[in-house]
Amino acid sequence: MIADKMFGDQYLKPITMTRAIAADSQRAAVNAAVSAAGKTQWTPKTISVETGYLFAEWTPTVGAMNSARNYAFKLEVRLPETGKGDASISITPPQGLISKEIAMDGLAKTYLDALEADSKPKKK
Repeated sequence: MIADKMFGDQYLKPITMTRAIAADSQRAAVNAAVSAAGKTQWTPKTISVETGYLFAEWTPTVGAMNSARNYAFKLEVRLPETGKGDASISITPPQGLISKEIAMDGLAKTYLDALEADSKPKKK
C-alpha cells in the first residue's frame, strides 16, 4: 500500500476483545455498559437488557472539513447472561480510514477498563 510505504500510516482494522466482569445481574451489566459508554465518549444507539447487548457509536473530530462521509466508529458489546463472566466487545472503524492518532486496541482497552470498573458489585 502506498500510504504504508510513504507515510507509515495504516488502515484501521476492526478489533474484538473480551474481559471478565462481575456484575450482580445482566441488568446491572447492561447499566455498567451504558455508563462505561458515557465515560468513554460512545453514544448508545441500541440497548437490550433482555439479550445483554449494547450498540454505540463514536465520531472523532476529523479536521475542519465538511464531508458527507460517515466517520462513526461502531461498538458492539455482548454481556454474560448472569452478569458474571466474559464480556465481548467489537469495534469497527469507518471503512478506509487511516490514522496515526487512533489506536484500535487503545479504544477497546479504554472501554473495557471503564466497563470492568462500573460492573463491580456495589458494597451494601
